[in-house]
Amino acid sequence: MPVINKQCDIYSFGSVMLQVLSGKIPYHYVKRDIQVVINLSKGITPQRPTITRINDELWEFINRCWAEPARRPNIGEVSAFVQQYRARCENVSNATKSGDDPSGSSNLTEAELDDDFPSDSVAHNPLIFRETQMSHLRAEYESQGCPQAFLEQIDWLISNGCDYVRRTKDDGNSLYRSIAFAFIERVLNMPEDFELAKSTLQSSRLLFEIAGIEPSVYEDLLNITVSILQQTVTPDLNGQKLTPDLLLQAFETVEVSNSVVLYFRLLTCAQIRADPDSYEPFLLDFQMELAEFCETWVETMGAEADDIQIAALSRALGITIQVAQLQERMRDTGFDFEPFGKARSLGVNNNDPVVILRRPGHFELLYSSQ
Repeated sequence: MPVINKQCDIYSFGSVMLQVLSGKIPYHYVKRDIQVVINLSKGITPQRPTITRINDELWEFINRCWAEPARRPNIGEVSAFVQQYRARCENVSNATKSGDDPSGSSNLTEAELDDDFPSDSVAHNPLIFRETQMSHLRAEYESQGCPQAFLEQIDWLISNGCDYVRRTKDDGNSLYRSIAFAFIERVLNMPEDFELAKSTLQSSRLLFEIAGIEPSVYEDLLNITVSILQQTVTPDLNGQKLTPDLLLQAFETVEVSNSVVLYFRLLTCAQIRADPDSYEPFLLDFQMELAEFCETWVETMGAEADDIQIAALSRALGITIQVAQLQERMRDTGFDFEPFGKARSLGVNNNDPVVILRRPGHFELLYSSQ
């Protein structure tokens, strides 16, 4: 992707996206060049193509790129948009190639193949959910015919104090979205940790510098994340401090939520690149170099996370992450929570880790009512 660092670049990005998706240049229906100039001077934007792959969400984003400079998406939002769009295209491509039919048929419906961008309507497919009782998750798993061992492990978690779960969208970004939410949620509940949390985020600039990641790549994403954190102690322009509902609303907003997710991905990448000796020995199973691993499995939106990413993210944030992983077989002693990292003091010192439930390819936050 070309470097985008000016408002005029964002305007051009909207035009390029329209051409890529429709196969036609903007204003292709205008016969005279002078009329194109007149349209531009009057702020008349190109007409929306009739092809179905440009859904309402895509069209809205493209139009934001053409808006007045102050209303255009920032660099971070554009980066998050590109990453998510690319991930969706790759998923569709891989699904198509997996079929035995040389025509590329698959289990995807025609509508799904034609929709080149995920529909993230908050009303129908939230990025993150309100807390719900673990018993509801158990009932859902049971209705889906999940292994009995899964149900027994959920029962064990409930009996040992893990009463609530915060679900996240199963889009490959669940680890980063869950940890980002928990990081800010803890400061919301414990404002005395604000300065430490803010310092952790602000000092990531040095980590990015060591890792060789340019400020133009992460700065807007960092600012979005810090602005949400700042609202825990400082009212916004409307005079509102962050509340649990406002935090959830921020993480349900696609552009904001994905910008934060991309920042946490880049932070994880920076930690790995800045300390390669700690992570390269664990890349043998991936059969790739560290730089390729970061590009493929860390930076890319939608790429699922594994132990390496969890360990790097916990170290970069200075928090302890405990993982309860659903296994095909139930241990006699219940769960062995796998700890990653060591907390500096965020939360309640080292005794209050972020606890996540891990099932194949997906992560969700666990809470205790105690």
